Amino acid sequence: MQTLYTILFLFAFGATSGWLGEFVGRSIRAKKLVNPGFLSGPALPIYGFGVVLLHFLSNLNTAFLGNRILEIVFFTAVVVAVMTLLELIGGIIFIKGMKLKLWDYSNQWGNFMGIVCPSFSAMWGACGLLYYFLVNPWLARWTEYVANSMPLLLLLGFYYGVMAVDFAFSMKLGLKLRAVVEKFKNTVNIQELQKDWRARFGQQNKKAFFSLHFKLNSLLNDIFENKGEKPIYKYLYDKYSKINGGKNEDKKDD
Repeated sequence: MQTLYTILFLFAFGATSGWLGEFVGRSIRAKKLVNPGFLSGPALPIYGFGVVLLHFLSNLNTAFLGNRILEIVFFTAVVVAVMTLLELIGGIIFIKGMKLKLWDYSNQWGNFMGIVCPSFSAMWGACGLLYYFLVNPWLARWTEYVANSMPLLLLLGFYYGVMAVDFAFSMKLGLKLRAVVEKFKNTVNIQELQKDWRARFGQQNKKAFFSLHFKLNSLLNDIFENKGEKPIYKYLYDKYSKINGGKNEDKKDD
């Protein structure tokens, strides 16, 4: 059970802190509040998996290398390989399964499918070193403390309960979105979609425009429930359709 509690705490810490970092960075660049995740709540699961992996990699016994510098080089290389593979697998799952691209490195040198690239792999290595030297010693103490604190374990359970509901809701809406974009045999870049929705549909509803920064899925749901002109269908067709040079042969209101 100790190991399970450790994994649950590390995942929650990584998912939330990763979301906060992305939230601050993207909001500063956009000069407005931006929710960086596909989930409504403050969590980016890929960072949760990343911190769990970094924790166990940081505690590997590499004494067999016989040299401290070699140990650090080995650790960094493993982190780069594992985190790049994690990013690749996560990206492919969403692209192939949901027709969604949650991040896009297409403008980066040496990228593969727009979901991994050398510069971000190097960034993972740098983050791994920061974690190894600065975060892991502190976080290791906290994992032990949380595992022996019933109030914190209950709080952790509440966190995962909320995340489970959020995930189910987001996946339901993601499947709706996939059903639409499959007509165009293309993949939706979710970052572009968020930006364009804020510009196109947010101004039509100030309340929705504000909530979009934190609850993209609320606006998604409003758009899909629209019984009138269905702007989401028209918008996606204009943006993503490659059929017959962009000419729509299906005139029916789906």
